Amino acid sequence: EAPLDSSSIVGQPISHLRQRTCDHTTMFRPVKVRQYLRLMDAKGYSAKAVLAGSGITEEALADPSFLMDIPQYMAIITNIVNLTGDHGIGLEFGSKTELKDLGMLGFLVMSAETIRQTVYYWANYSHELLGIPVRLKLHEDGPRNWSLDFLEVTPLGRILNFSVEEQLMMSYKLGGKLASARPAIELIELAYPAPPHGELYEKYFKAPVKFNAATTRLTISSPLLDQPLIGNDREFHEICSRQCELMMRKIHEKDSMVSKTKHALMRFRGDNPGIEIVAREFNISARTLRRHLMDEGYSYQQLVGEFRAELAQEYLDSGLISPKEVGSLLGFQHATSFHRAFKQWTGLSINAYRRKRQKHS
Repeated sequence: EAPLDSSSIVGQPISHLRQRTCDHTTMFRPVKVRQYLRLMDAKGYSAKAVLAGSGITEEALADPSFLMDIPQYMAIITNIVNLTGDHGIGLEFGSKTELKDLGMLGFLVMSAETIRQTVYYWANYSHELLGIPVRLKLHEDGPRNWSLDFLEVTPLGRILNFSVEEQLMMSYKLGGKLASARPAIELIELAYPAPPHGELYEKYFKAPVKFNAATTRLTISSPLLDQPLIGNDREFHEICSRQCELMMRKIHEKDSMVSKTKHALMRFRGDNPGIEIVAREFNISARTLRRHLMDEGYSYQQLVGEFRAELAQEYLDSGLISPKEVGSLLGFQHATSFHRAFKQWTGLSINAYRRKRQKHS
């Protein structure tokens, strides 16, 4: 099929579609999960209940070298929302996060020189070093305005609201502590419908909020990006920077080539890149990439098929777009071609798949 020209899923503003293409091999440190256990314990919920079904134990979390993956994180957040019945609890947890809860990354951003430097560290390190599955992307809209796009590290499905809300609140609260004044927010845009707790946004942020927007974005008029931070300490900052880089390298050493390839594929929505194109993302040859994937039990075409099948199922599960539109998003010019491919991937027709999902929902 000739690919359609469409933007990528990850690395672009979050769409209103609830995507769930979880990469089981994406690893990160469970710093935030440890905080969740403390906050849930204060509410009277045991660690066992919060961790149920995640395959993680308290003993594992006590190990500084322990890494977890996105499906485990999703299981824990689902438990938190189900136990409390509070779908807006991400805002509460974000508001209760202090710099001391962020480990070495907290010291790094606290000792940075400017707001701009802090945004850079938060955008590039918060997922792996803390376990936050929503990154930030900076846009400079002029000398007096700048904005942050909120991007899924991997499609988050039903926990998207929690993750965005927690990241929004942490960025707002901790940014204010670092700059010694709360940020002046011009607008909060959210690329999903207003949740039942939508009124909490204006209560917490004291700013206009727009739901069903094209992007999830926070637009800020102050502080300015190059404003110095009150906690800047160059010598201490250098020590923290080296330590964070070391932790990042250790995490990436454990990342599989299957994981890295899936992340690369996420940047090609609506396209079906050849192995040579993806290999260039890693500065290796197609032959080397093919060998690494075979070592992990995959052929390249098998991996591409699995990735596109997962993405197609997620789009269909969202119930927000038609099968024809799903096919277009995946790069198929004709609906019949998408239907044939879906049956080849899953063994089911699209109608049979949707009936099966409705039966079990």
